[in-house]
Amino acid sequence: MNWARERRLQRLIDRATYPEQLEEERRREWRMRAAMGLWVRDALRQLGIEPRSATMLEWAYEAVEELDARGEPTWTLPEPFDWLSDKTLERVERYRRDTADMPDLGEEALGVIFAWCVARLDPDGTGVCPSRAQPARRRRD
Repeated sequence: MNWARERRLQRLIDRATYPEQLEEERRREWRMRAAMGLWVRDALRQLGIEPRSATMLEWAYEAVEELDARGEPTWTLPEPFDWLSDKTLERVERYRRDTADMPDLGEEALGVIFAWCVARLDPDGTGVCPSRAQPARRRRD
């Protein structure tokens, strides 16, 4: 086989499918943002905090609206959260240790608020995060 021809053909295919790849990446980001936002909203309600105080939830609500406009379902976050990145797990552990430390819900990023909520709902680190409220929709693959 001619490897140079194969590479050129693959580059042409990649170039032709690039817009679809970008769109899929954008939809994946919307789904994750929406899922995290809905989980944080429900967690804040369980903790007795008004979700409107977290301004970054607006960012998640925009993602939900965009998915609704496209007729696409939102994801739910799989629990337990053993899939979290090391950085997020470190943040959760810090909030578990510093129980008096609460992020500024009006200023902090959604990921920071998410980590704080996980730490508050699962203070002993058993990995079981009680989510009583269900998100609006579930994604079925």
